[in-house]
Amino acid sequence: MCQEFGSVIFALGQQNDGARSWSVRARAGSGSGVRERQDVHPRHREGYRPRQEHRPRVSEESGHVRHQEEPGGPRKLKTHDLTRLKRYAATGDYSARELCTELSIDASTRTVQRELQRCEHLAYVKANKAPFMTQRHKEQRVQWVERHLNQQTDWSRVIFSDEKKFNLDGPDGCRYYWHDLRKDKKVAWSRHSGGGSVMVWGAMSSKGKTRLAILRGKQDAAAYHETLDTHLMELGDGVHNGDYVFQHDNASIHRARSTNEFLAELEISTMDWPALSPDLNPIENVWGVMARLVYKHGRQYTSVGELKDAILAAWDDISVELLAKLAGSMTARCIAVVRSKGAKIGY
Repeated sequence: MCQEFGSVIFALGQQNDGARSWSVRARAGSGSGVRERQDVHPRHREGYRPRQEHRPRVSEESGHVRHQEEPGGPRKLKTHDLTRLKRYAATGDYSARELCTELSIDASTRTVQRELQRCEHLAYVKANKAPFMTQRHKEQRVQWVERHLNQQTDWSRVIFSDEKKFNLDGPDGCRYYWHDLRKDKKVAWSRHSGGGSVMVWGAMSSKGKTRLAILRGKQDAAAYHETLDTHLMELGDGVHNGDYVFQHDNASIHRARSTNEFLAELEISTMDWPALSPDLNPIENVWGVMARLVYKHGRQYTSVGELKDAILAAWDDISVELLAKLAGSMTARCIAVVRSKGAKIGY
């Protein structure tokens, strides 16, 4: 391709090696020959420095990634504003909008969110749910675990029990998934009260588990006695040979006078249990494993019978090795409660 301007012609050609070159042809009058000079592409000139890519650097002292200054205009927040912003955000008590108001930051909410996302030790996550505990509850938890630590309780003798509800529409709470932006969003059913549910009761120890009880209708003390009589004895007498301690929480039907009399008549020793302490009960972890199996790949159910079959299959998949591991974690759980001063622990 050539363009002529007066007596000078600029031409873009190709060298033998395929690289671009600029060819300048200058005419020195009519009848004269053509002098030709080849200038290499600017990329190949001596001293040319290509634009450097933005790559993180690793500190030799700490090993942490230090990011280079990003291209673009100056950052809107000064260093002291960023320090205050990160310190307040780390408390977990403020949203990005609230941080703007609380700290009188002259920046948009989106700018604050971007700055917090750059921080290596901050992440925007969903808060865990836990029962509300007063200081008295925390003190009682500490006293309970200290007593068992001092007594060196043999947790392999303890049979842990609990109830669990499974909904047809899936577990309670928000569900997350990786969405392909090229496709329509996935839609989960949402029916009143979860579309129906199945309530179960189960018990476990380091040596095994009971058959899972499917609970029907409203549960009162009499129905609870029947569940224990039908299911608990198989594990307590058949596996533990009657040498066990039974644990259940402080639900009203568990602490009813008739229930205490029923257990005393059967000569079943029971363990007192601190209030609001599902994190101390290893069977809660079993329910978590089962929920992941029952609702795998976001599965939902159209009938109670279909859900029951999935729950029973998940219960059958729980191995004795897992149960022994969970029961063996009780000492570590007790120590964690002491360290947290009675607050919720990560189990």
